Amino acid sequence: MKNKDIQFMENSLPFWKDLSAIEKNILSDSLIKKNYKKGSIIGHSENECTGFLMVKSGQLRVYSHSQEGKQITLYRLLEMDSCIFSASCMLRNINFEISIDIEKDSEIFIIPADIFDDISSRSLAVKSFTLDLVSSRFSDVMWIFEQYVFTNMASRLSGVLLDQVSLSGSDELNLTHEHIARELGTAREVITRLLKQFQTDKLLRISRNKVEIIDKNGLKKIHGD
Repeated sequence: MKNKDIQFMENSLPFWKDLSAIEKNILSDSLIKKNYKKGSIIGHSENECTGFLMVKSGQLRVYSHSQEGKQITLYRLLEMDSCIFSASCMLRNINFEISIDIEKDSEIFIIPADIFDDISSRSLAVKSFTLDLVSSRFSDVMWIFEQYVFTNMASRLSGVLLDQVSLSGSDELNLTHEHIARELGTAREVITRLLKQFQTDKLLRISRNKVEIIDKNGLKKIHGD
């Protein structure tokens, strides 16, 4: 493993300093490095366990989908973030399917699930890290669930648009109505109707495959309401 890769592991894994030299070598030797292009999809299911995933660079969207094809975004992974649900096969009594969209060209490190599970079983520091990460991700998922069940669609749409502005650093968003609908787990027609209403209210402007935000405070008010 190159020195820069070791530094990445040290920075990404709080328990790295607590591992023995043998355990560090095991992780280093088993580490899988992959580069994904924007638009790629990483699948995960009960029968296909991706492993413990760490983002060195890029942006990923983790989502769940129904048998009918509806999607809902659970959370995003940015630089230095980790995904434990991509290795859910090693979590007792937790098995569900997720998919991961590559939203920007990304470099990803993967620790195979069996290797991570073995070291976790022998290291209290790794086990504690795993439990904390699972707890954090479940909090993210529960927040999405609460938004989905208890919050009206206009508020959820406002939140997604504001999040996209924050992620992209621009008020001009390259988003289709279909993309937003997938994000929120609803029909495209619902999003189109709401965007047109937001445009009438002078909160944004719609053009082909683009949404330009012109009143962020107005969107924040709707999101807060």
